[in-house]
Amino acid sequence: ILTSTHEGSPNVIKEALACNLPVVSVEVGDVKERKGNLKHFEICDSKPEEIAKALYRVLSNENEINNRESVLHLDENIITTKLIAIYHKAIKKKLWNTTNGTTELDLKILIWGMGYVGIVTAACLSKLGHTVTGVEPNLEKVAMLNNGKSPILEPKLEKILEDAVESKSLKTLSDYNKLETDYDVSFICVGTPIQPNGAMSLNQLMKVTNSIGKYINRNHNYHLVVVRSTVTPGTSRNILLPILQKVTDNKFGEKFGIASNPEFLRETTAVSDFLNPQHTIIGGLDAKSSNTLSKVYSKLKGPKHILTTDESEMLKLASNAFHALKVGFANEIGRY
Repeated sequence: ILTSTHEGSPNVIKEALACNLPVVSVEVGDVKERKGNLKHFEICDSKPEEIAKALYRVLSNENEINNRESVLHLDENIITTKLIAIYHKAIKKKLWNTTNGTTELDLKILIWGMGYVGIVTAACLSKLGHTVTGVEPNLEKVAMLNNGKSPILEPKLEKILEDAVESKSLKTLSDYNKLETDYDVSFICVGTPIQPNGAMSLNQLMKVTNSIGKYINRNHNYHLVVVRSTVTPGTSRNILLPILQKVTDNKFGEKFGIASNPEFLRETTAVSDFLNPQHTIIGGLDAKSSNTLSKVYSKLKGPKHILTTDESEMLKLASNAFHALKVGFANEIGRY
């Protein structure tokens, strides 16, 4: 029941509490004094986010509250589209994370390509509280992942997968046409193998980007496209952007964003590397893209460096080259 502030509001609150219905009230007049020690009477300020948090607190305790109705004692101008959107996400979709005492709205994320990087990324993002769906054409791999089994050997990974599948925060599909139309972010984690001429093959990346563009046209939300794959500098700007602009009819900035987010995962320590990073690289094509990607990693500790997409892509190649240089140097020293 939504009630605006009027002379009958105190009676509405009294009746609701008498029926053991939870009440959320923006502090108006002497409402704070009326609360007393009432168990299900939440008072908050007028910010929509704070109201939504209060709603979640009074509606989330199934042991004490059998009735899912609520009474809001609000001024009419508070009941905005933004509040209703947050309310639906927090209550009906159960996307509010309370496992670590935080009250951040978590994101719905797509992982395109469930190889080594994709699986680790999907599992760890679900552990951070996000709702994750993998898109993978290999049906055998899809079946394994949906049963909480890991196709790769990586310490700690399978336990995270099992917990995520059990809590329904992670699933994998083979057909992106079956996806819900409210995902916030896509991570591209497909392979970019080296060709005989030394150049990277971007065939898989371009194919997936085209599919993401078609998905964006069906999606109701602003959608961020993140390149997790290793690519040459300029790929996001010169390859992804033209494809997505063409498919979406030039909706960059309005309908979608683009960012580069290279991974620095080591085999056998990939889960720890993800959850305890030395640094996180945020390479947005514009400020909105960088801000959205920063929200994905808001719960991770460690420094976050905001770069351009070109700088981010170059950093990854430079890092790979430097590691190869160190191996070569050590081998040369070992010859003597």
